[in-house]
Amino acid sequence: MARAIMESDPAINEGVMSGELFPYRIAFGNADGFKKALEAAAG
Repeated sequence: MARAIMESDPAINEGVMSGELFPYRIAFGNADGFKKALEAAAG
């Protein structure tokens, strides 16, 4: 769906601009939960 939105942009369609999509992960929580997740990922 994100690609369709990007490609329907008039500036991209006309070649005035280019678009690029990047994967991302949405994070929910607080700073303590984020710290614990980073520690767990590090091993």
